[in-house]
Amino acid sequence: MKGQCVRSTWQGVKFASIGALTGLFLLQQPVVAHDVVISSNPQDGAKVTEFPTTVELTFSGIPKKDFNTVALSRKSDSTVLYRGEPHLNGQVVSFTLPSNIEKQAGEYLIGFQITSSDGHSTKGRTTFTYVDPSQENGSSEVSAESKLKPTTSEGLSSTVTFAAGGITLIALAIVSIFLVARRNSRKGK
Repeated sequence: MKGQCVRSTWQGVKFASIGALTGLFLLQQPVVAHDVVISSNPQDGAKVTEFPTTVELTFSGIPKKDFNTVALSRKSDSTVLYRGEPHLNGQVVSFTLPSNIEKQAGEYLIGFQITSSDGHSTKGRTTFTYVDPSQENGSSEVSAESKLKPTTSEGLSSTVTFAAGGITLIALAIVSIFLVARRNSRKGK
């Protein structure tokens, strides 16, 4: 009788483990479903004193070559200053801005729509603020510093995902053992 209880308990643990691993896989899918910006130049949210001539967005995957567009617009009046198809080089999506763009101090939006490596359309944006050097009060350090820091993507890290999966696995194993032991104790009565 004792051997049967142990065998049933281990079967429960196996099923709980399979369930937990399936849950971990499903939990991870939204995280990796579409490519996200992992760095940009100018950095997302940066203050720059030199207006960029080229914009680069580095993605978590390699975007496909079809149906990619980018745009630069001024936030204050929603004026679209540039719209076009970017250059792709691996994970990097870049575009060169025309030299005749009307540069005004203020916040700018870099909008993009790319075809992610998984084939799905992905939209997003980053921002930067242009500070006119002639109107600036000695904060040129901000511009140099912002060029060095990469933009990090927001979302769940793989560490968090695997930790959540591990906790789920342990919880399911404990519940499974408890339920199997409870069922077996009722059968023995």
